[in-house]
Amino acid sequence: MTNHKLPQNLPRLSAIILAGLATVLIVLWGGVVWGLQTLHQEAVRNQIQESSNISRVLQEQTTRVLAIVDKVTLRANDTTTAARAAGDALKQVDVVRLANESGFFPDILSQLSVVDAQGRFLFSNLDPKGEKSGGVDLSEREHIKVHLRSDLASATAKRVNANGLFIGKPVLGKVSKLWTIQVSRKLTDASGQLIGVVVASVNPVYFEQVYKDVRLGPTGNIALVGDDDIVRAEVVGGQSHGMGESLVLAQPDPDDVATADQTHFIRTDAAGTRHVVVSQRIPGYPLRLMISTTADWALANWYETRNITLVLMVLLSLGAVAASVFFLKVLRQKEAQSEEIRAQHQLQEMTMDAMQDGVLLFDSRGLLVKANPMALELLGKRQDAVLGERIEALFPGEQHQHRMDDWFAFGYQELMRYLSLKIHQASGAAPAIPVPLLKVGADGHVQWATLTACELLGLDPESPQPDALARETVTQLLQVQAEQGAAPGQVSRGTQSVEVDWRSGDLHTLRLPTLLLPEQTEDGSAVFWIIPDFDALSAYAIRTLHNLEWLILRPEDEAIIPVLLTASPLLDPYSRLTGAVLTMKDVRDVKAQEAENLRMVKKMEQSQKLDALGQLAAGVAHDFNNLLGMIQSHAELVEMKIGTDSPAQKNLHAISQAITRAHNIVLTLNSLGRDAKNDSEATDPNNALFELFPLLHETQSLLQASMKGIAISFENVDNVPETLLLRGESGKLQQVLVNLCVNASHAIGEQRQGRITIETRLAKDGFVLVDVVDNGSGIPADILSRIFEPFFTTKVVGKGTGLGLAMVHSIITKMNGTIDCQSEVGVGTRFSIKLPFDANRPH
Repeated sequence: MTNHKLPQNLPRLSAIILAGLATVLIVLWGGVVWGLQTLHQEAVRNQIQESSNISRVLQEQTTRVLAIVDKVTLRANDTTTAARAAGDALKQVDVVRLANESGFFPDILSQLSVVDAQGRFLFSNLDPKGEKSGGVDLSEREHIKVHLRSDLASATAKRVNANGLFIGKPVLGKVSKLWTIQVSRKLTDASGQLIGVVVASVNPVYFEQVYKDVRLGPTGNIALVGDDDIVRAEVVGGQSHGMGESLVLAQPDPDDVATADQTHFIRTDAAGTRHVVVSQRIPGYPLRLMISTTADWALANWYETRNITLVLMVLLSLGAVAASVFFLKVLRQKEAQSEEIRAQHQLQEMTMDAMQDGVLLFDSRGLLVKANPMALELLGKRQDAVLGERIEALFPGEQHQHRMDDWFAFGYQELMRYLSLKIHQASGAAPAIPVPLLKVGADGHVQWATLTACELLGLDPESPQPDALARETVTQLLQVQAEQGAAPGQVSRGTQSVEVDWRSGDLHTLRLPTLLLPEQTEDGSAVFWIIPDFDALSAYAIRTLHNLEWLILRPEDEAIIPVLLTASPLLDPYSRLTGAVLTMKDVRDVKAQEAENLRMVKKMEQSQKLDALGQLAAGVAHDFNNLLGMIQSHAELVEMKIGTDSPAQKNLHAISQAITRAHNIVLTLNSLGRDAKNDSEATDPNNALFELFPLLHETQSLLQASMKGIAISFENVDNVPETLLLRGESGKLQQVLVNLCVNASHAIGEQRQGRITIETRLAKDGFVLVDVVDNGSGIPADILSRIFEPFFTTKVVGKGTGLGLAMVHSIITKMNGTIDCQSEVGVGTRFSIKLPFDANRPH
């Protein structure tokens, strides 16, 4: 596999670019935010300055009006103090003249009135004689009471300025239905004694008309407010509002509003709207002008500037980000490619180390670069001895009529040989491979084309027409064959491909690279590979190696290990072949299991065969037993007739002995064929329980006494409980053990020191194993599978009937057990009896 050097500086370079971009954007946005904040503050300051200028103009106008009204009231007081007769002092005040001389009547100064010391209305410029008012009592009016009573609250008294002028709350006339601001001053005589009050009724509409001419937006506000927070005149959005009402705020104004000559602040109303407010105090009077504009109106130009600036900045930022992303994308492509290769390497390392199967990793040249421990164990080689080897060196020879390099075709020569093999296997038809191959004869006729070539050129995939190719295409192909081809037996010039104008029928011409395969034939035909892609063909060839059974000869122990081979190609993101992975699955256990399954099948077949033979033997024994009875009866009759002195008596005695032996054989055959269920009765001994160990000890003692020169021992291998119970007839099991031990003594013979061991051990699922092991001559492998067949014996004629082991097999089977035999010639034999024990009884 090609070793790609990973560009470790790419992440660092990307981080630098991103950090630089972030820094530039932060600086730009920080400057924009700072600039917008500065403009915002400047816009607020400008609005405050504009409102301040308006407030100063309105302050001067308001001060001028109040000064003239104040002067009018002072002239009235000058008249009363200059009067010689105190009783006539109030009458000396010419309110009509004073009102007219002020120049404010009737637009600003609606009425100039005089009230006596008891608070009764005397006269006014509108009622010079007081006839219309009839001396109405005004003593409870705030603007009257503040001068007549000294016990008033200090808050009200404070609203009398230093010059003695009091500006009262707006009053709504009962008759005129007009609002007026009551400005009052006390009148004194020459001695300074209070003799009355002069009241100037100022029309607030004048102020409202002035305020309406000022443009402060749709909700802009100008209010003339007293120190008592009562509105004297107010305009909101060009409309009169709040006359005589208390100034209602969602939150209180700053404390210095009532005392500062001029101040500004931000006010938030009940609806959450922010206002820029400028408060201007009217000097010398308990009044202040409050000019308010909404922040949105004040910042309208700023909002427009902000939106344009933000849009431009967003576009600029997106442009910068897009440029950086594009640049990083170019870098990331290389980084991603390297990262994928690095991840592929890491994944391969982890997979190879973790897998229980053998894994071999080859590079793009077909050389081994990595082998995991399991692969080395299966091959029986060290890693330094296999690195750099080709696959045919690791798996030499040919198996299943294939060599390993039939699949691992990395180079040009191997690929050409692979294609040649596939073409040869197709036997004159198109090979079933996903490669656009096309065979053209010497006359230019198409002989066959692969499915991929048919799809590419628009040919009939079932049977391409021989003359499907256009004449110009055929001409070029024949020219390529003439220039690059070689005579049979010579070597082609190799991997040179040329551009050929391919066209079939009325389709458009396709100019495609084409390679002439070096496969030469006697008839002059040639095979062309359109758009040759060596990596794709190699990858396809490697993929076709799937679950191939292969035998490995391990040199260290000369063991033959069966494995399943599966290969996969390794491709980079551009589908270029970078190597291949070969996995080896050890199937020794599978093969062993298959052998065991085969053995069990053969054992079952043997059991079925024994059953069939037993049934046959039982049938023959029944008929044969009848014949023996007839022979025995006639023999006894002949013996009675000839007497004891007859020379034939000896022959008759031999006949009787033969009949007895034959009868015993018949009984044995009958027992072989008898079905266990036919033996089941109410007192069936097979349903009885007996202890295993006393039976084994008794059998050991019996055999030890009868078999001289042979050591018979007993071993409890797995500490089987001595109270273990078996179900069946104990005598039958003892007969089995005796039969097996007698056979073992025959196998031992008299020429060797004999040893017979009876072993017990526990098996799974409620079974106990009783093994009879000897060190006799053993049983040859070719006859081991037949030892339980009836009448099969290796003993000489007259030494055995061949029914002993068949009887043993029958008894164990009827006890729901199994018997098996393992033997090796010259070493000994082991008979393994597997019986169920009674799990419902305590052991």
